[in-house]
Amino acid sequence: MSSLAELPELVGFFSYSREDDTDSNGALSMLRSRIQGELRGQLGRTAKTFRLWQDKEAIASGTLWESEIRNAAAQSVFFIPIVTPTAVASPYCKFELESFLAREAALGRNDLIFPILYIDVPGLEDSAGRQNDPVLSLIAKRQYVDWRKLRHRDVHTTDVSEAVERFCTDIRNALRRSWVSPEERKRQEEAAAVQQAEDERQRREIEAKRRDEETRQQAEQTKARERVENDRHEREAEGEQRRIVEAEAKRREQETALQREAEAERLRKAAAAPASQAEQVAEVRRAVGEVPNRRTRPQTRRPLLLVVVGAVAIFVVGAALYLTLSRPKPIPSATASSQEYAQLSVAGCIAFQTRFFGAANRDVAIIADKQIAALNVKVNATNNRFSVVDQVIYPTGTTDLTPFVSRIFGEQPALVVFCGASIDLFKKQAGQLGLF
Repeated sequence: MSSLAELPELVGFFSYSREDDTDSNGALSMLRSRIQGELRGQLGRTAKTFRLWQDKEAIASGTLWESEIRNAAAQSVFFIPIVTPTAVASPYCKFELESFLAREAALGRNDLIFPILYIDVPGLEDSAGRQNDPVLSLIAKRQYVDWRKLRHRDVHTTDVSEAVERFCTDIRNALRRSWVSPEERKRQEEAAAVQQAEDERQRREIEAKRRDEETRQQAEQTKARERVENDRHEREAEGEQRRIVEAEAKRREQETALQREAEAERLRKAAAAPASQAEQVAEVRRAVGEVPNRRTRPQTRRPLLLVVVGAVAIFVVGAALYLTLSRPKPIPSATASSQEYAQLSVAGCIAFQTRFFGAANRDVAIIADKQIAALNVKVNATNNRFSVVDQVIYPTGTTDLTPFVSRIFGEQPALVVFCGASIDLFKKQAGQLGLF
């Protein structure tokens, strides 16, 4: 149903004071009848489907009267109060107004009360008076019609009829406004509540799905990041393992190469050492004038040069022995002059003669550029011949010759032969030991 005007039966409530109607010789009842006829005609109703309720009985107190007022108000869809001082002061008129206010609220409207100011009420124009009277306060808030100049005229006159027409038009327009019945409104409210609940359920479902989807996506993103991170770690680990393997292989290759080089150097030195040592021994023998014995080289085949060199060496040794025995001297220091020892250069070697040359057994040392050879030399007192009885080979690159020098001079050698680039080192360390 779209409006109150479409209800099967329309009922209006005409509220007035019976005393005012009696004093006006029924003018209020005739006004009610005139309004009912005009409004029925404007709404297109019949007398059976439209009526304007009026109590023509004496207003008496009692439960029956209050029940009748409540029933009439509960059926009415609009309310016309006749405002007079008597009606404002009447508890029954006030009860009728309050009953319809409840009906109006149930209909969901606030525009169904149409007051008619019939007799002047001083309190209606006084704001302070309206605040103290709820009836006057309500009437002042609603748009009332001023009938004070028309109440003395016949209701059938033109001006009264026109006023009634305008008044009824306002009521008709209000009844035709869009409206929903309480039942329909209740159904709509229930449907709205159901729809709201359904919407809320769907919203929660959508929100739950959205959260689930976000959670799923976040989980997938987390897994993807973990896969990427794991792959990166695996690649780094594989790369590190490859680098370790490559470094280890390279190290092994280098070690192998060094071992090969060392082995080759060792073989080269081993191959070169016998020849070098033999050459050095031969050079010493030539320097000191050694004559090989018969077992190693036949006497008849010795070259004449060796005999001459030997004779010169014997002469030098004998002279040195004579000088040493005839005038003993203390062991020279590292800063001794060149006159304190004899020096002989033979094939790049230097021979040092000490004051202890008179001993029977002498040591001869050979210091070579690459190796150190210590030769233990026997001196034959009869024929002044030298013979090598043993030799000691020191490693290549030996820089500390002190043990070697101590060993050679510890047994009072007669002759030290020093060869190669280590001569200065030998002289320095031997001098620091106070050996010459």
